[in-house]
Formats: sequence, structure tokens, C-alpha cells
Amino acid sequence: MTAFIKVGDIMEQYIIALILGIIEGITECIPVSSTGHMIIIGHMLNFEAAHADVFEVFIQIGAILAIYTHYRRTFNSFLKRKNWIKTRGVSLLHIGAGVLPVLTAGYLLQYIIKGYLFGPIPVIVGLVRPLREAC
Repeated sequence: MTAFIKVGDIMEQYIIALILGIIEGITECIPVSSTGHMIIIGHMLNFEAAHADVFEVFIQIGAILAIYTHYRRTFNSFLKRKNWIKTRGVSLLHIGAGVLPVLTAGYLLQYIIKGYLFGPIPVIVGLVRPLREAC
């Protein structure tokens, strides 16, 4: 049996991608969780499961590349051998020492984090709680 993709389904996916792209673009520039907003909007648009995860990864890669492009001189300076270990200022060793514990914890706890923290309800609770504390 051959599966056909309807033109309406393709257009719906483009519209969802456009909406999520706009949400990512707006929320990336302000101090709120862009990923949290994408999870909530994706849930509202019924855009979930594996294809939504892949989309979120690629849209986040775009944001990371934009940051890299803007700060490329700073990032590239860390790759010079003289900046690997320094006694003054930030070096590649400092960045590695700061990132390694977080990467290790994220790797070891990835299934717990994904299972309990990346659903729409925990994200909404995480977004609303600071608002209640601010009032």
C-alpha cells in the first residue's frame, strides 16, 4: 500500500514551522525560555513526537549559529593555544571545567529530564511560577 501525502498536510506543516519559527525568533531575544514556549505552542498545534523533537533541535542549531556568528571572534580566540590555559581572564580550561559537570549530569539524567520536564504541564508551571513570585 502506498502512502500519499496530501497537499493540505504539507501546507499545515509549513504553517506550523512558520509559527514556531516566529515564536523562536521573538523569544530568543528576550529573557524567557524559547524552548518552553515552543513546547507549549507545539502542544497547542498538535505538533509533537519525533518530528517535533527534530524540528526543535534544528531551530535551536539556527539560534546557536546566529550567536556564534555574532561572537565568532570571541569564540575563535578560545581555540588559540595561548588561550587554552591562562592565569588571568577566562580560558578554554575554565569553560571546560564549567561545562563538564552539566554535560555529565545531563547525560546521566537525560531520560528523567526528558520524561518529567519537557511536557507542556511542567513547562507551564515553570513559566507561571516566576510570575506569581514577582507579584
